[in-house]
Amino acid sequence: MLSHTVRATRDIVEGEEITISCKPPTTSFIPPLTMTDTSPLDPTPQRQAHLQSGFHFTCTCSRCTSPTSDTTLSRIHALQSHLNDWSSSSPGSPALAEELLQLHRDEGLEGFMDVAYGFAALSYSAAGDADMAVLYAEKAREAVLMKDGVWSENLRIWEEMLGNLGAHWSWKWKM
Repeated sequence: MLSHTVRATRDIVEGEEITISCKPPTTSFIPPLTMTDTSPLDPTPQRQAHLQSGFHFTCTCSRCTSPTSDTTLSRIHALQSHLNDWSSSSPGSPALAEELLQLHRDEGLEGFMDVAYGFAALSYSAAGDADMAVLYAEKAREAVLMKDGVWSENLRIWEEMLGNLGAHWSWKWKM
């Protein structure tokens, strides 16, 4: 017998369709950030090809049929690239991290907020804002536990940050 557990990461209104991702992203925060395989953050044609070859269907969810989804995903990738650039000329900032968080929400990627929360935690840490860094590290930790479980490599990153923010490599990096 096949079963599937669904955990809501946001409020669901009555009558709203509940969709799932057939392939979670494989993302690491150990620089440089890399993404492999097919993920919900890939362009629609790539996701659709994966679903056709592996699951033999064409997805018609709101993301797969949206004319703006791929533009939003391109912006998400650009923001992640900026936020993962730790050079002195990087435009990465807490403002860009907040934009990344909002784009994830707008795109319906609440189940994959661990990545966005992680970038926010690192950005606020780099700017020396302990309260916001801890807030987002806690959210990243929670999201990793919900999505990937206790065995996730990314969980260790947020636990280290939460254990001693001042000793974390990102602390005041941009100051």
